[in-house]
Formats: sequence, C-alpha cells, structure tokens
Amino acid sequence: MMERVIELAAAIIAGGTVTAIITTIGNRRRNQAHARSVEVRGELAIVDTATNLVETLRSEIDRISDRVKVLEDENRQMRLEMVRMTGEISELRVENAMLSRERDSLAAKLDSGGH
Repeated sequence: MMERVIELAAAIIAGGTVTAIITTIGNRRRNQAHARSVEVRGELAIVDTATNLVETLRSEIDRISDRVKVLEDENRQMRLEMVRMTGEISELRVENAMLSRERDSLAAKLDSGGH
C-alpha cells in the first residue's frame, strides 16, 4: 500500500512538473508571439506615419510646383515687358536727341535774327 502511495505521489509530482514545463513552454511561446505582435503593430504604425508624411510632402511639392510655374510665367511676362520698355526708352532717347537738336537749331536761328 505504501508503494502505491509513493507511486501516486511520484506520479502527481511528475505530472505537476510536466505540467509546469508545458505551461512554461506555452507561456514562453505566447509571450514571444505577443512581443512579435507588438513589434508588428509598431512597424505598421511607422509605415502609416511614413505614408501620411509622404502624402503630405507630395501634396506640398505639388502646391509648390504649381506656385513655381505661376512665378515662372510672371517672370517671363516681366522680361517681355522689360524688353518692350527698353525699346521704348531707346526710342524716347532718339526722339529726345532729335528734339534737343531741333531746339538748338531754333535757338540758333532766333539768336541770328530768324534767318
């Protein structure tokens, strides 16, 4: 009878040890899976943040590109206007020089008695 009790106690102890080992292995795997799950969620959050940042930057680049095109068009128009005005200035200088000569000629005629 004592042998049966010892066998039963040994079986219970051995069963508890095996159960503890199995539980420990199971918990370890579950903890590893949980850690990997947390890691994956963190990586997904980083990807989402990066994707949002890229979309925001792309939108900003598009807006700036549109603004650059407008400014380039305005610059082109201003250069054309500058060329036109430079031509007008040259014409006005020639006209001014001609008027100065005419004035000088009329002043000379007036000084010489009108002949």
